[in-house]
Amino acid sequence: MLQLLRSHPKVSIEKRSLVLHCDEDREEIVFLSIPASVTVPLRNDEGVTIPLSEVRSLYPDEAERRIGEGVFSMLDSFATRKTEIRDYACEMNKDIERNDCRPGVSGCGRRPPSII
Repeated sequence: MLQLLRSHPKVSIEKRSLVLHCDEDREEIVFLSIPASVTVPLRNDEGVTIPLSEVRSLYPDEAERRIGEGVFSMLDSFATRKTEIRDYACEMNKDIERNDCRPGVSGCGRRPPSII
């Protein structure tokens, strides 16, 4: 696979960042892979950070659900027209009420500590 990527003229193996753009006029979500160096100013000023350790502490389905919900929530927060998939602000409040996600509290889709 890596050999295939290296031989493709448009694909670079340099560090990349994923940028999502919601094109409301065309009703599309556009995924862009751009050089990570280009995103440094954005990451410093505009980004939302989620520690990987937090994501890894969740079961895979729960981690994917939360990241996906977060993406749609952010898209809707800044959109002129909402995605209309669900009311993400309301869902987030329900999630907070339903689950106590503080460290050391069970539930909330967290994996049990590994036994080594």
